[in-house]
Amino acid sequence: MSQSTERHAQKARTREAILHGARALIERGETVTVTRAAALNGISKATAYRYYSDAQTLSIEAALSVQTRAFSDVVAGAETTREKVCAVSAYIVDLALENEPAHRQYLARVLDASVADKGAAVSLRRGQRITMFEEALKDAHDTLLPDEFIEVVYALSAATGIEAVIALRDIVGVNTDTTRETVLIIANAILDRYLGPEKPNGRTR
Repeated sequence: MSQSTERHAQKARTREAILHGARALIERGETVTVTRAAALNGISKATAYRYYSDAQTLSIEAALSVQTRAFSDVVAGAETTREKVCAVSAYIVDLALENEPAHRQYLARVLDASVADKGAAVSLRRGQRITMFEEALKDAHDTLLPDEFIEVVYALSAATGIEAVIALRDIVGVNTDTTRETVLIIANAILDRYLGPEKPNGRTR
């Protein structure tokens, strides 16, 4: 694993630890603060505020993250890398569509945070989609250069989620079905670029 990939993985683990603390506070009916959520897993206040600049944003993301499914459930039945990536893409866009008001509210809070502290907002927005795409592409890791692996993960991450939903529904003006179809078209185009086109028999790497 490259230093860059390991650094991203460590950031994801720290972020998830803070979220875990926030979910624990919510489940106990206690007030969520960034400091208290981080402290439950031994994370310092200074580190926590690099990921979450305010308690409201943390609370919204913690509530949303409860709804997410495990990677193994998302890709159940998928055999190839392409099938796994498309399953993750479909799951993430469906999650955004099914919980659109909450996701829009969360994105609004993130944009507010980016005005105050851009670095914190970048860390905050590194969500579960990146971890899922990294896992989906694991079998193709050895066939891609380290920079290519990161590029394809970032490209897929940028092409799905609430950001893609807003672009397609608000700007392009398409319905939910077309939004989902378009996200999958883009995912397949990205995979064609990095892994090669799907073979005639429907199989690819």
